[in-house]
This record gives sequence, C-alpha cells and structure tokens, in this order.
Amino acid sequence: MVFSVRRMASISHLTWRNFLIALHDLLTTAAALFAAFYLRFEGGDGFFDRLPLLFQVLPTPSPSAWSCFSSST
Repeated sequence: MVFSVRRMASISHLTWRNFLIALHDLLTTAAALFAAFYLRFEGGDGFFDRLPLLFQVLPTPSPSAWSCFSSST
C-alpha cells in the first residue's frame, strides 16, 4: 500500500478564499459550542455559570481546526 504525503500549505500560500473558508469554519465551530452549552444547560443560570469555562475551552478547537483545514487544502 502506497501513501502519498502532502505537505501542509503555508499561510503565505493561502488565497483570500481559503482564508474566508477557514474563518467561517472557526466561527461556526465557536457558534456550535455556544449552542451546545446553551442547550445542555437549558439557557438558564447553569449556562451563565459555565460561560467562563466555555471561554477557557473555546480557544482549544481553533488550532486543531486550522491544521485540519490547512492539511486538506
């Protein structure tokens, strides 16, 4: 079995369209996390009590989402 190895695209080689796609993916991920927290804690005090935790967790998916996007471009 032969695997072809693709190098990750450097940021300088990304087009404006690629940047907008990556930005959309990151914003959609953030919105999905907010929606999941809101639905899980029923939008009440539990949601607002855990909002600081969400802000701590939110930056974590960003680098992984960017690396997935860059490697598939």
